[in-house]
Amino acid sequence: MRGKRPSRFDVSFCVASVAVVAALAVSGAAAQSLKTIHDFCAKKLCTDGLNPGAGLVEDAAGNLYGTTEGGGAHFTGAVFELVPNGNKWDYRILHNFCSKGGCADGATPKDSLIIDTNGNLYGTTYDGGTGGEGGTAFELMPNADRTKWTLHTLYSFCSLTGCADGTAPTSNLTYRGAASGAPYDGVSPLYGATTTGGEIGDGAAFELSPRPGKSRWKERVIYNFCPGDDCTKGGNPSGALIADNAGNLFGVTSAGGDLGLGVVFELVPKGSRWKETRLYSFCQLESCYDGSLPAGPLFLDGAGNLFGTATSGGTLNEGVVFKLVPDGVRSQENALYSFCAETGCADGAVPQAGVTLDSAGNIFGVAMNGGGSSNAGTLFELNASFSVLHTFCSRNKCKDGAVPLGVPIVDPSGRIFGVTQSGGANGEGTVFEATP
Repeated sequence: MRGKRPSRFDVSFCVASVAVVAALAVSGAAAQSLKTIHDFCAKKLCTDGLNPGAGLVEDAAGNLYGTTEGGGAHFTGAVFELVPNGNKWDYRILHNFCSKGGCADGATPKDSLIIDTNGNLYGTTYDGGTGGEGGTAFELMPNADRTKWTLHTLYSFCSLTGCADGTAPTSNLTYRGAASGAPYDGVSPLYGATTTGGEIGDGAAFELSPRPGKSRWKERVIYNFCPGDDCTKGGNPSGALIADNAGNLFGVTSAGGDLGLGVVFELVPKGSRWKETRLYSFCQLESCYDGSLPAGPLFLDGAGNLFGTATSGGTLNEGVVFKLVPDGVRSQENALYSFCAETGCADGAVPQAGVTLDSAGNIFGVAMNGGGSSNAGTLFELNASFSVLHTFCSRNKCKDGAVPLGVPIVDPSGRIFGVTQSGGANGEGTVFEATP
């Protein structure tokens, strides 16, 4: 029972409430011009992919890369590239998953990619692999003129008895210093999380290290969630981990905590071991005004503050954007905005993808539902106020897309790139560009 709020949260609650009221004052005051730069399932049998469920990544040349959960040559997802060509974008598939027998190369990628200094791509798949359909970690390498890409499976999960090494990764990979925006160096360890498996079965955080002269990397579980059946520290990690310059990892879980509604955690290396600290347990405020069931990756700013989203909780139980100032067990969380504050949830509902910040500290993200009568989601900006930049499915037959997922990209010119899982010309999702 939550009952009366504990006194030590009174200050946090007041700060959160003030932030929400301020955000509501001019909600919906801005808009952007949105155009579709790719409609999925444009080819017969959707061999170009369908239903993207993760954000995009951009290389130094301005090319965009992403994944689809379905479609492709074998109907189990694909990696794609979009290259700017004047006022158009050229689209092509870089890899069709399940191209090897038994889907040894993986299937159903559910999260975004990372890029190294040589332009190679790294990611994970939720299914497939040689370890009993436990998913994979992979690298995609182009040839010299980048006309052909070759996939190398770095690791197949559930390769150990009882899937003690983890299974079903849904997080993109991270590396030391990733929060600074520097590309991956291609040789340092990579880190990620699986939603299930591990010693207890409630997910694991892992380290992947290259082995000289060998194509397969070494995997090591660095933390098992719900240790000793103690899920107050969190279980079933959701969204990607993010690493700071010191190599500390931050993430969220969708289960566990004091009320089983998720936590924010930190993992700190201590020699060969890692120490986990629960930074915050959700639903500590009355009626879960602080949010519950966090999802999507966290964003770590230059001052060390964490920003993210929770899919429920808030003043109307439709999710929040939150900020957390890490300070061990004394960390403070504030709900910056509660969704569905406008009539018909015109501002959006159920933010599932996390957020990003631009160089000025403005927060950008998507809500997968809400947006008034369309209930197809919104693209939003949050600073001193909250603004809906685009309401999806606001065009005939949802030609502008519906149900946006994944953290959007904001480039220095203010352009925003993202994906929708459905809608578009063929009803199977889009890649969009929004401009001021």
